[in-house]
Amino acid sequence: MQADPELAAVISENLVNLDLLLEQLGRRGVTPFVGSGLSRPFYPEWTTFLLESAATAGVEANVRALLDGGEYEEAAEALLNALGDAAFQDLMLRTFGPDRLRNQPLPGAAAALPALTKGPVITTNFDGVLETAFSNAGRPFERTIRGTEIDTFGRVFDHWLPYLLKLHGDADDRTRRVLTAAEYRRQYDASADGSHMATLSAQLERILIRDQLLFLGCSLNTDRVLTLLAEVNAR
Repeated sequence: MQADPELAAVISENLVNLDLLLEQLGRRGVTPFVGSGLSRPFYPEWTTFLLESAATAGVEANVRALLDGGEYEEAAEALLNALGDAAFQDLMLRTFGPDRLRNQPLPGAAAALPALTKGPVITTNFDGVLETAFSNAGRPFERTIRGTEIDTFGRVFDHWLPYLLKLHGDADDRTRRVLTAAEYRRQYDASADGSHMATLSAQLERILIRDQLLFLGCSLNTDRVLTLLAEVNAR
């Protein structure tokens, strides 16, 4: 498999990585790690959602200050505290629930994604774009695993299962989501609750070490995953 000459001219500085990607695609495929960029045509950006919702809740100044400082988890928690848990969850479901995807095609990168892999897909998104894209392609995921079900991760990659790993849960399930500062601490920090259970950080580190991931639609802003990736790469 060779890169298209016109494409190669545009990304000449990245040709080595492209060759490695094409080589991997020619074998068993890659493991896509999907961020919010692939959902942007269908759902609002997280920052936009937080600011607009904060303005309605009367806490825009506080949320904007947190976002300006890169404290996205704390901004989400401030909004939740202002609205209350039930109202916040209703807002999440109305904004990021499946209704926006009904009876419409999924153009662009989301539609092309099923051609890249027959194995697992990882995402930090909590919408249903990936499930819809793979279903539309006639290849629905056999199972969706949420972030709190981390004990299943190892088996998925050992057997290259066509599962969707939603690290941060679903918009319609408040019990298994990871959005606020408290929820991030509970799922990513080993000592958050004094337990010795494997955290998302530990499981992600195992995946980063053993598998080749293709990051798609992911922001380059500092977040938990990018911080962990930098730590693993520095070892």
